[in-house]
Order: sequence, then C-alpha cells, then structure tokens
Amino acid sequence: MDKIRKYQEAAQEQYIASQYDKLRDLHKIQTIKKMQTCFIHAIDQAEQKFGQLWRDDIEDDSVPLTDEEKKFFELFMEFRKCVLDMGNQQIRNYESDIGRYQMRYKE
Repeated sequence: MDKIRKYQEAAQEQYIASQYDKLRDLHKIQTIKKMQTCFIHAIDQAEQKFGQLWRDDIEDDSVPLTDEEKKFFELFMEFRKCVLDMGNQQIRNYESDIGRYQMRYKE
C-alpha cells in the first residue's frame, strides 16, 4: 500500500510541475507578444510622424530621393534597427529570467 501511495504522490507532483510549466509557457508567449507590440508600435509611430521627411507617403518610386531625404531615411533605418535590436535583447533576457519561476493560477 505504501508503494502505491508513493507512486500516486510522485505522479501528482509530476502533474503539478507540468501544469506550472504550461502556465509559465503561456505567460511567456503572451508577454513576448505584448513586448513585441510595444516596440513595433513605436517604430510605426515614428514612421507615421516623420515619414514625410523621406517621402514615405508617396507611392511613386520613379522619382529618386534627394540627398536630404536619403539621409532622413538612413537615420530612420538606424533608429528602427536600434529599437528592434534592443527589443529582441529584452525578450531574450526575459526568456532566460522566466525559466527560474514557478507559476500557478491564483485561486
């Protein structure tokens, strides 16, 4: 009887641990999506507010950009890369941190 009880307790512990892992993974996915939304939205807003500096709003690509417009576009692309790099680094940091936690639903 004692072996059965130990087996049941071990199975219960394993089940609880797997539930913690599922909850942590779900939280991780949701949080990463929210983080990505934040930095993509920042890039989008910058492009909407300053895109006219490199004629982002004009559909006709047959007219080449002026030197000044090219410079603004290059600056925007540097800004975009910086935001994406920083955001992705923060996501990697979060992913490494979240693995140390055990989560459960608040009852």
